Amino acid sequence: MSEENQSRLEGAIEQLRNHQTQLDADGIMVGVSREALDMALAALSAPKAEVMEVDASLDQRMKAAGMIPLSDLLSGNTPLEKWMAHTGVCDLDTFEQWLLIRYREFMTMKVAYELGDKDEADELYEWVLAHAGAFGEVVSNFRAMKEFLPASPVPALTDEAVERAVQALRKIAETDKTGPIVYAEASDGMYYASHNSPGRFAEIALEALAAFPSKGEGQP
Repeated sequence: MSEENQSRLEGAIEQLRNHQTQLDADGIMVGVSREALDMALAALSAPKAEVMEVDASLDQRMKAAGMIPLSDLLSGNTPLEKWMAHTGVCDLDTFEQWLLIRYREFMTMKVAYELGDKDEADELYEWVLAHAGAFGEVVSNFRAMKEFLPASPVPALTDEAVERAVQALRKIAETDKTGPIVYAEASDGMYYASHNSPGRFAEIALEALAAFPSKGEGQP
């Protein structure tokens, strides 16, 4: 964060902290200066823009040298950009898979040098070392980011889907339940007998299905 934005943020925080108007009996809701709030929000959003700022003179010099400007390189506005991305990467999960695969590849090669299986005088040593370090930093930050992601909710079944499953399982449960007896050893060392029949399995499935959340058809 630049010194200007840092100073602006500190001033806004000072205003927000020390100039509040109580709006309810408990003091939970307070009124603050809209200007101070806008200043704080602007200062907090500025770092993202600052990361992509490029000295205009660098772009001009690179263009004069027949090179792709740095601003275009950083934004991905290059002819090779679409060929550099893996076609299988389409979400966070597939990105993580690709990232860990590449990280493992370079770390495996790096360890081979460190164990003496390969000579560090090899012309590829510095290339492997640099890539292992770069991918390692990305992996560390990706893992840190995942700690802040909300847990994925258990998908709910629609009421119609649950009803269809219940009806099908009830038909199975009404069949013969006198199948062969199966003896199984439990964790307490005791042996328990149960009927190995479709009807009994259907009853167990019905009990499990009742524990699932449900929702109406078409609801989000």
